[in-house]
Amino acid sequence: MRTCDLAVIGGGIAGLAAAWRAHGRGLDCVLFEAARAVGGKMRSERKDGYLIEHGPNSFLGSAAPLWRLIDGVGLTDAVIAASKPSTRYIYRNRCARKLPMDPVSLLAGDYLSAWGKARLLAEPFVPGGAQESDTAWQFAQRRLGTEAARYLMTPFVSGVYAGDVHQLGARDAFPKLWNCERSGGSMTIGAMTAPPAQTDPHEKELPARRGMFSFREGLGALPKAMAQALPTHS
Repeated sequence: MRTCDLAVIGGGIAGLAAAWRAHGRGLDCVLFEAARAVGGKMRSERKDGYLIEHGPNSFLGSAAPLWRLIDGVGLTDAVIAASKPSTRYIYRNRCARKLPMDPVSLLAGDYLSAWGKARLLAEPFVPGGAQESDTAWQFAQRRLGTEAARYLMTPFVSGVYAGDVHQLGARDAFPKLWNCERSGGSMTIGAMTAPPAQTDPHEKELPARRGMFSFREGLGALPKAMAQALPTHS
């Protein structure tokens, strides 16, 4: 009978990350996955000349641990930056509505109702209440209001995490924003008063990047590379 230090059930990105971290610490780890391929929701395919994402479609450039992982599995050269869009839209009431790209459209656009925009702009004056148990929805609703949480934050979470805002933890999904509220009482005040981020001296320091990123073959390239980098067992 084979023995190991750690058994990981599920080869989604969380399971792969756990196995990768265990391997990096010298543990004998075995990963179990029922599907034919690893990755879970993080899956990409090319079809009829198009690259289709079945789950998340991008990741934030500010995610330092993810950059270290990408570097560790040798995918750095496959990263591509998202082109800055001239317009972004949300679908609301059976109509595509343009998101604000400047102060004028922030006030004049029809992406939210007048009340929804007023509530969004009032964020600095809303009392803080960050809790360890906050979901992404609870956090966004408290800070930005119900309308903005539904029509702005929810699409963003779907694109980055392919997850349910009512189940994702705010502290894990938006650590900087959550910490801003925790320390400053609001995202705006917290961002203005936050001290410089501290880096772990034991971690490899990589240059900070801004914006959204993916890979030439889609985000599905990451779980594939992680699985290939992990040792196999007979």
